[in-house]
Amino acid sequence: MAAITKSGTNEFHGNAYFFLRDQALNANNFFLKRGGIPRQANNRKQYGGTIGGPIVKNRLFFFGSYQGTRETNGTSTNNSIAPFNPAPDLTDDRSLTAIRAIALSRAPGFASFINSAAFATSPQVRLLQGRYPNGQFLIPSGNGRTTGVQVAESTFREEQFNTNGDWQINDNNRVSGKFFFANNTVQQGLFRQFGGGNALQLPGYPVDAITNNRVTTASWTSIITPTLINEFRFGYNRLITQGKPTEPFRAADFGINSPSSARFPGLPGFVFSNMFSVGPATTSDSFNTTEGWTFNNTLSLTAGAHSMKFGGEVRPYRQRVFFNVGARGLLQFTGGFANAAGLGAFAALGIPPGSVNRAPQFLPTLPFTEFLITGVNPGLSSVAGG
Repeated sequence: MAAITKSGTNEFHGNAYFFLRDQALNANNFFLKRGGIPRQANNRKQYGGTIGGPIVKNRLFFFGSYQGTRETNGTSTNNSIAPFNPAPDLTDDRSLTAIRAIALSRAPGFASFINSAAFATSPQVRLLQGRYPNGQFLIPSGNGRTTGVQVAESTFREEQFNTNGDWQINDNNRVSGKFFFANNTVQQGLFRQFGGGNALQLPGYPVDAITNNRVTTASWTSIITPTLINEFRFGYNRLITQGKPTEPFRAADFGINSPSSARFPGLPGFVFSNMFSVGPATTSDSFNTTEGWTFNNTLSLTAGAHSMKFGGEVRPYRQRVFFNVGARGLLQFTGGFANAAGLGAFAALGIPPGSVNRAPQFLPTLPFTEFLITGVNPGLSSVAGG
């Protein structure tokens, strides 16, 4: 890919621009409106300008440009709108009595455990009662529904500028230099970058996806003779991408003992298969750098009606990729231990096997049943740490 930018001239010139998109001028998303969700923010401000001219007439010139972007988006199907499938019998009543009633209706064979003091102080009860700072439940309510939508705003902020300089040393030599700078941060309400997020991810764990770009180039064109021209070019580029997860909770807040808590004290991710996911995405913590250098020299020769070019190019390249994949742990509930075939596994943990309510309305939410009766015991749920 090649990018061409303007250069300064013997006359000063420039421009300025401003682009606006505002929520007040937008219609509501069709599907959000059908779901009873009010019009969400979809605002964008983009502005900037250019200026160029002489520093020393006929000899030294400059050109520069700047662009800033600010965006807030609550309508992105990729980073803002989260469909999910809740447990229909889970309501906004999160008292211990209500939670026990749900657990008993789903797994009456575990009544002794559900009615015990261990269940009352268990991580699963604490998680069901947990709320984000905005008052929203960590684990969403069904309130009689089997489907739902939650919305999280995502923001984008970018600063970029470009500057060029040209120096006509004499009639036979010209030196040019360019520098490009861009910093942008996307706070993704739903993480979908650097390897992707968890399936059916719910809002509450936004991630700052940071991209910083630097490009520097320089060239020296020399007319050796009227028929022999040499051009030397140098370039350097650096791209840094970084993911910084937001962590509103710690594992210890819910009585969860994580083997990596000393270094990563945050709450593990919870995946309820075909229902929803809460907590940090497994690949949201990252730091990656890419650097490249270009050295190029070209000699152009004109001989009568013939033109020939000779030269070479060297491009060293270095890349470093670092991901803390699943460093806070990941617990997956598939429902495999909440069916008749899986009950024998509970005996090894001292939990008396019994019958699980297999009523048709609970079949799609067996992962939630498994969560209620197994909690976060690593013997029954996969924990990935790294």
